[in-house]
Amino acid sequence: MGVLGTSLDRYAVLRNRSLQDAIGERHLLVSQFPSGQPTHRSNFPLRNKTMALLSDATLIVEAAANSGTRHQGWEAIRLGRPVLFPKRSLERQSPHWADEMIRYGAFSFDAGTLPLVLDDLPSRCVGSASRADDLPF
Repeated sequence: MGVLGTSLDRYAVLRNRSLQDAIGERHLLVSQFPSGQPTHRSNFPLRNKTMALLSDATLIVEAAANSGTRHQGWEAIRLGRPVLFPKRSLERQSPHWADEMIRYGAFSFDAGTLPLVLDDLPSRCVGSASRADDLPF
């Protein structure tokens, strides 16, 4: 599923047009913006909020201090959805804002704790897999 910060008939990044079209043809595209609506910078925080609403959890692997990923993480925390950070990515970048999210309920995991994290997520998050060991990754 792709959640757009534009209407379905527009492309935020023209070089990604073929990817957006492929997702729309084979999977699902979601937009809260009506067809023909011009794209504004303010669309993208709204899109990030929509992604947090549609997701059972938010996994942040890497994000710049001013990225929309941070906004989605805060929206997820506000909505009571889990926000997860791989410990390895925190060790590499150690962003100050991630520490603040962790103080508000986000948490980090590693290979050893990943099965516990996945077991705590709502069952619809893992599709047809009944246990973390059954996942393909």
